[in-house]
Amino acid sequence: MGQVSRRTTLEAPGLYFAWGDGDLRHASFALDGQGTSWVVERSQFDGMLATEAARRGVEIVREANVREIKRTDDGTWALMVGGSHEGLRMARFLIDASGSRSAITRRLGARFESDDQLYAIVGRARGKRIRQSTFVLEATPLGWWYAVNLAEGVVVVAFVTDRIEFAEHLSVSYADSFTRLVKDTVYVREMCSDRFLTVNCRSIPSRFATPAAGVGWALAGDAALCADPISSLGIGFALTSGAGAARVAEAEIKGFESLAESYDSQVRKTFERYSVDRGLRYATESRWPSAGFWVRRRLQSQGSTGEA
Repeated sequence: MGQVSRRTTLEAPGLYFAWGDGDLRHASFALDGQGTSWVVERSQFDGMLATEAARRGVEIVREANVREIKRTDDGTWALMVGGSHEGLRMARFLIDASGSRSAITRRLGARFESDDQLYAIVGRARGKRIRQSTFVLEATPLGWWYAVNLAEGVVVVAFVTDRIEFAEHLSVSYADSFTRLVKDTVYVREMCSDRFLTVNCRSIPSRFATPAAGVGWALAGDAALCADPISSLGIGFALTSGAGAARVAEAEIKGFESLAESYDSQVRKTFERYSVDRGLRYATESRWPSAGFWVRRRLQSQGSTGEA
């Protein structure tokens, strides 16, 4: 497989976090505490994967969108594609790996079950050109922040909060409010200037699709399950669910016993395990027992999705 250029990667020795108290502590990214981790430029990483897929015979169609999906009498999918490769395309099996926007999930008959109403506000600012990336995570009364240095002297700063806090403190002019709230942090603000190149907002609820697979289709990655960023589940689940969805497709195409129900069960169990782990992580922060964001995290860990 190809390699990601060192020009757009940085060695990442670990995570600095202020969580549970006001002290800044360090933890290694590596599972065993050894070895090296890297911060990778996402678009280049995606391009590397696409190049490798093309090398293995996959047809890559860029800048296209699925306008219409129909199931033919013989079970084949007919997709009307728009964009740079407009036209009709046929497929024996569909895997929706379009991320959290889940471009075709609902058209396949799936729905989502969610248990929170998280928002993420993400800003990009100029930072110092460095040889190693620094990742800082900091809890605050309204939610939590993280900041990470990328190559080319850019710092990404993100704030994760609930819909209620977003509406009360950010929604009118979230770019200006975001800049103001950064100044209230202790450690994150030290990593960037107070001038952001871009500030974007998106809803990121924790959710899973049900079912995650059916006759002729399967979901993978964020299209199947979206997790709170605090869990660090995204990349790992993207890889394992991609392989799982591929096995569902292979079994159906080759006429083997369907793996759709088993795969759906695995996705649901993954969400259940994630929910438990998420509750344990949030339980270690108790500085603001009456703050709405943290009250909801406690209710969430007890199986309640009610608003505080």
